[in-house]
Amino acid sequence: MLHFKCSLDFIGDRVAARCMATTKAGEACPVAPVTGKTLCASHDPETRAIAQKKGGEATFRKARYLSDVEARTKINLRDRKDVPATIEAIARSVATGSLETRVGNALVIACNVTVSAIDSIEKAVRGRLGAMTDEELRAALEQEFAEWQARAATK
Repeated sequence: MLHFKCSLDFIGDRVAARCMATTKAGEACPVAPVTGKTLCASHDPETRAIAQKKGGEATFRKARYLSDVEARTKINLRDRKDVPATIEAIARSVATGSLETRVGNALVIACNVTVSAIDSIEKAVRGRLGAMTDEELRAALEQEFAEWQARAATK
């Protein structure tokens, strides 16, 4: 005949088994044992190893970033009018799971900062040069933007 040693608690008219291990404080573990065992999931080495492995698998995900090629095709911040399409591409990538949400958030912030920078550059050029044709303004903005990028790269 097979006998199991276990600790029992009486809860009302029911009997509840308790883990046979003791805590670090030397008291009886109050947790119920794993079905068919005398120890709880924390004290049974086999059950604990399985739980830790599953927990690690659940929390570990390979971060999804854009490749260099994807970044060059999806991210276009040279002109203010390209930013909405860039944000749309980022949102689509996040929605389909091909891009981490936190990476998408960072890219959208970069889009917003770029729009602010473009606005500032445009305002400065218009104030400095006065009335210009659209072509002259575009050329001046291109030059100013390139200089701004060069300054930002050295910081």
